[in-house]
Amino acid sequence: MELPSLDLVTLLFKLLPGFVALGVFHALTAYPKRGAFDRIIAALIFTLVAELGVAVIKATFLWIGSLGYSLCAWSDHVQLGWAAGVGVLSGVAWAYAVNKGYTHALLRK
Repeated sequence: MELPSLDLVTLLFKLLPGFVALGVFHALTAYPKRGAFDRIIAALIFTLVAELGVAVIKATFLWIGSLGYSLCAWSDHVQLGWAAGVGVLSGVAWAYAVNKGYTHALLRK
């Protein structure tokens, strides 16, 4: 059996926030789980949201750091931590919106 390449491990770490968000979403809603393909697409969408959120956070912290208020250096570990946090928050936010019926109300208009 061949060990996974570094590219596969990197890809899994990139997709991790989306799968975390999807897991949180399914844990907090009665939304039925679909097939594997649909779950992967949903995880990719959540990954996009998490990556955009991390990009905004990184730009904000780098701007604050340029003003002279630096807490630590931005690294891959810091980025993964923020991505997981944004993934959890986006899963909770989407679950809240679905449970309150905001998405269906918006689509009915």
